[in-house]
Amino acid sequence: MTNTSTLAVIGLVTAKPDHVDRVYEALTALIAPTRAEDGNIRYDLHRSDDDANVFAFIEEWASRPIWEEHMESDHIAQFKENTDGMLEDMTVYPLYETP
Repeated sequence: MTNTSTLAVIGLVTAKPDHVDRVYEALTALIAPTRAEDGNIRYDLHRSDDDANVFAFIEEWASRPIWEEHMESDHIAQFKENTDGMLEDMTVYPLYETP
């Protein structure tokens, strides 16, 4: 069965303490090009109130295939290159709303 609802995504990024400023800059650089993508409904960056090294994107996409295209975009590739070795962790949770 194919899910036809929109896809919500939570992306958690933990920067290494010595690189938090550069990771923050790289994360904020993702916002404008991602919001301009077809099928993007929401793309908001948040920072943990308890740990300044932890960031979260709260996203909404028109479909999973559109989000998957986003994950292969040039700006995501550039982010990965620019932050190579600077992250403690990066975990992405694609989510569908449950009834």
